This record gives sequence, structure tokens and C-alpha cells, in this order.
Amino acid sequence: MLYQFENGRIEYYDGLNLTLIQPDTSVLRFKHIKHLCINKNGISFHAVYIPESGEIVTLKYTDKESNDCKINVIYLGEDDKRIEIYCNPNIPEFDNLNISTKYISKKDYEFIPLSEDYYQIIMIELKEKGYVYNRNDIEIYKDIWKPINDETYWYITSFGIVTDTYRSEGDACDNRHIELGNCFQTKEQAEEAREAFVKWFKAYRQNE
Repeated sequence: MLYQFENGRIEYYDGLNLTLIQPDTSVLRFKHIKHLCINKNGISFHAVYIPESGEIVTLKYTDKESNDCKINVIYLGEDDKRIEIYCNPNIPEFDNLNISTKYISKKDYEFIPLSEDYYQIIMIELKEKGYVYNRNDIEIYKDIWKPINDETYWYITSFGIVTDTYRSEGDACDNRHIELGNCFQTKEQAEEAREAFVKWFKAYRQNE
């Protein structure tokens, strides 16, 4: 695949492997460099893109009917013969969050890096559906609301009373409420949770 970059800066190149730093400071790594050309218009070369673990990339492949296809996947790693990925045809929509791990042959596929703008679009769409992607853990989590400093939240006291307070950064009680999930954006949410807690406690005591 031919890559072309304007104003890109080469950080490392040994005749085969290339590390390129883009104007937005994002780092791209390539291997199997061919026809590297540097001129006043920028940098152009043919290469195979190697993602980092946890990176969301576009996977380009040819299906059984010889059609060129592209889907976005989460790259996990690879060895000499195969590549491990999280594969979900609905990314970036994330309509189905049952992402499965798959292994693919290295000779049949090509990875294409996402632009920073496109990556942010994926993250926004994911957040709008109530989820967040943690690249360090390579997991998709439910995006649980947490108050910021000085923001009001509702919680259930040890007496079962729903009341509100504001978050004070570093406060042990606030941090404990958030850690336990006893932290709600609205009074209605806290009251609903209290009713669920009461039902659970009653059922638990009856089964003792």
C-alpha cells in the first residue's frame, strides 16, 4: 500500500522499518518499506502497517467472492504466521458488543491506520451508546456516570434515605460512594436503586 504524508517527520528508519511522527504528534510504525521518497512535498513510500496492541484499525481483506472489503477491528498482536484481533463488523456503530477474538492468516489481510479525526468519531459514537473503550485493558465498558469536582450527586445513606451532596475531590466519603456505585445523577435514579436494594435484602434474608 502507498502511504503519503505531508510534513511528517521520520523518527527511525533502518532501510526496512520506519517510525513516522505526524504533525499532531501521533506515532505510526511501518515495516517492509519499499520505494521511500522524501521531497519538499512530504514523505511517500510503500509499506505494511503494523498496529500497536489495543489499536483500532481498518482491516482490508478479500472475501470468498473476491470482493474487496473493509471493517474496523481491535488489533491484539501477532506471531510469525497469524494475527489475533477483536472482530466486530459493526464498529464504529458498536450495535453488537459481543466482540469475539479471531485469528487470521497474515498473508490475506492488510491493516490501515485510522486518522485521529475518525478515531475520535468512533469514540464519540461509542460514548453516545453508553460505552467507553479502555485501550490499556482492551475492554469495552459501560460508561458509568461520575460527578466531577463540585458537581451535585445523589446517594443512599446508611439509613436508607436518598439525599444529595456535592463531590469534593479527595473526600473519602465521596470516593467511597463512587467506588461502591452509590452515586447517581438524579434523585429518581437513586430512589429506583434504593427500591432494588430493599428487594434484594428482603429476598436474601428470606433465603437464609
